[in-house]
Amino acid sequence: MEQTQNRPKRAYQPPKLVQYGDLQKLTRNGANGSGDGNNSGHLNQSKSCWIAEVLYGVNDSRTHLLRAWLNQVYIHTACGKFVMFSYRTAGHQVAALARRSAAIRALLLPLFDRGLRRAQAHYMSASA
Repeated sequence: MEQTQNRPKRAYQPPKLVQYGDLQKLTRNGANGSGDGNNSGHLNQSKSCWIAEVLYGVNDSRTHLLRAWLNQVYIHTACGKFVMFSYRTAGHQVAALARRSAAIRALLLPLFDRGLRRAQAHYMSASA
């Protein structure tokens, strides 16, 4: 205990604003406004992250960040291709169920929060 009292205190440093890029470009995919970062054929049906919109809100930054990461980064992994194909197949129906059921939202929230943490980590490391 005595050792911690003898250490000099670090000088205060005010928080720094860190920019991770233009949210409009990350979430709206620049010119085409689709937000899914994917201009390839039939898989480009999803312009929304329906479940995240139910969990976080349509205009919530978490929804936009998660949508960008899922459609621009995660989809390029083997697991991501399967997850996004499944999402595009059944996500709209699951979102409708989640909208009506707090129990379903409670089940989905940890999964989407995990995806959100991965998205945040990806974009933070990309800006470093």
